[in-house]
Amino acid sequence: MIKGPRASAALARHSSPPLRMAAVVAVAIAALMSTGCGVFRGHESPSAYVDDSAVTARVKTALIKSPGVKASEIDVHTYRGVVSLDGVVDNEQMLQHAEQIARSTPGVSSVHSTLQVATSEPLADER
Repeated sequence: MIKGPRASAALARHSSPPLRMAAVVAVAIAALMSTGCGVFRGHESPSAYVDDSAVTARVKTALIKSPGVKASEIDVHTYRGVVSLDGVVDNEQMLQHAEQIARSTPGVSSVHSTLQVATSEPLADER
């Protein structure tokens, strides 16, 4: 008995057209399942992950270099070119500046911001 890829080839040579087609489909499905599982689960390809990491690094670097932004207070994440900004900033001007920096960074397709402006009100347990 022949096993592995040779079995599929032998079956395809010595069987009827419907069986040959079934063998080809089975081999194709097996190949897709073993090499492309990440695609089926919605995961990024390795190159897309690297691209997103590079975009995140560019945005973080631009925020760090900007004198009017406290970059350490802003979390930056990128998925498929969409940059997410999260954190608390000192004022509305800093919030808008951080969003503008992210939008103008190469590789950014859009910006989703959940940045919030810090309030000066004391917390409930401090009253």
